[in-house]
Amino acid sequence: MTTDNELAYSTARNFAMKARKEGKSITRELLVECVSKANRFMELGLNSEDLDDIVKQLETALSVTIGQELTLRGKAEHIPWIGQARQELQWRFWSRYRDYQIVSGLPENVVDALDRITDKILGLAGDPRSSQNFDRRGLVVGHVQSGKTANYTGLICKAADAGYKMIIVLAGLHNNLRAQTQVRLEEGFLGYKNVQAKGKVQGQKIPVGVGASGFDELLLANTMTTRLENGDFNKGASKQFSVSPEMTPWLFVIKKQVSVLRNLFQWLENFVPASLPAIVIDDEADNASIDTKVQDFHGDQPDPDHEPTKVNAFIRQILNHFQRKSYVGYTATPFTNIFIHHDAETPKVGPDLFPRDFIISLPTPSSYIGPARVFGLSRDTEPDQEQALPLIRKVTDAQDWMPRGHKQTWVPDGLPPSLRRAVLSFCITCACRKLRKPDGINSMLIHVTKLVKVQKEVYDELDSFLRKIRRELTLGSGLQQSEVAGQLREIWDKDYLPTWTELRERGLPNEPH
Repeated sequence: MTTDNELAYSTARNFAMKARKEGKSITRELLVECVSKANRFMELGLNSEDLDDIVKQLETALSVTIGQELTLRGKAEHIPWIGQARQELQWRFWSRYRDYQIVSGLPENVVDALDRITDKILGLAGDPRSSQNFDRRGLVVGHVQSGKTANYTGLICKAADAGYKMIIVLAGLHNNLRAQTQVRLEEGFLGYKNVQAKGKVQGQKIPVGVGASGFDELLLANTMTTRLENGDFNKGASKQFSVSPEMTPWLFVIKKQVSVLRNLFQWLENFVPASLPAIVIDDEADNASIDTKVQDFHGDQPDPDHEPTKVNAFIRQILNHFQRKSYVGYTATPFTNIFIHHDAETPKVGPDLFPRDFIISLPTPSSYIGPARVFGLSRDTEPDQEQALPLIRKVTDAQDWMPRGHKQTWVPDGLPPSLRRAVLSFCITCACRKLRKPDGINSMLIHVTKLVKVQKEVYDELDSFLRKIRRELTLGSGLQQSEVAGQLREIWDKDYLPTWTELRERGLPNEPH
């Protein structure tokens, strides 16, 4: 935004917040009135397009609501500490992350809820300033793609502010997922990425995300992992590091893979004091972390000779290394976690990962569109339930192209019309999103077979089709109007515009541009 636009935005926002305190609802009509008033009051002379953009930004920032989280607490005695810590500590990492989220466009109501909920989670974890040993275990449940990563990034910022020195994030099973999580935490917590020179352990710190405006010596945290595909915890390089209590926090973003967990555990044993407070964040805690072997019990006593699955065992040993530790799992599907036996334990690896101290269910913002809203909850016999959004397109031309039960020798013939139309629709969506946010990331998953060889055939056909789209839109096809351009126009006119109209009638805030 230009300086005038920013001034109009902040002034109009103040008008809107005053109206909210007076009991008025934040509607589009109210925001239009506030923006027009700000334009007149500040004598800015903004045009209608600028004013409309400011209204839309205010809609995003102010009209989203979010409910209350649900909390289950364990029976173990726990001394509340976060309220006092709020007054005593300077929450520098959190304040920087909060500002970054607001500048990035996250609605302020959602950021306020994030602040409230991460306070609650951290308060149910152990107090890292305490001289008493503690072992706290909890679980956070959130909907798919509803902000779990933003939540545990906020939690990590507050954990570092509170005094946790070892922050370990268990980030999936694959290199690409671990690297994606590393990127998110570099942008939201570290404020830099490491660019390593050949032959050197320590890389150059390049500011990103929360650190883009410059480094603050009071906001430095260390990491031994990077955003590279092979940037996981490295046993060789780690030998050149040691950790002492007075040092800044350390972040580790690692895969849930036996060799990586073993290397980290051995390094912790050799180089990290057990007295340091540690917090372990387990992303997708229902995946790979569970001990799938059944432990026998003799009366109330667990079998001491039980050998858990290896990933589970090393996670427990890592926790067991520390005298003061908290474990917080995150998942959208908590069923396996809550069915862990609450007394499962062995002398070697310690207690299992049952969330004995707390379970928190995250609320979703009103702008969240998940499976229930997309597919609906209603049946013919339940007309009052939520109806599906008009976004589902039934496919009827794929059975012969990709038969059920096909073998790896199957070679699909080209692409069916429905898949071509889906790819063209994705191109339109990318164009719309790029106009709104030029740096946004877009992806489309096409998964039509479990067989790698057959999927490779599909990939080749898709690659050829995408090249045709690119070629015709940039160079033309020799026809007066390219075939691809005509298809895109037909999809826009006959599918996108009518669908947008129906979505608007259902109260969704977005509108076509």
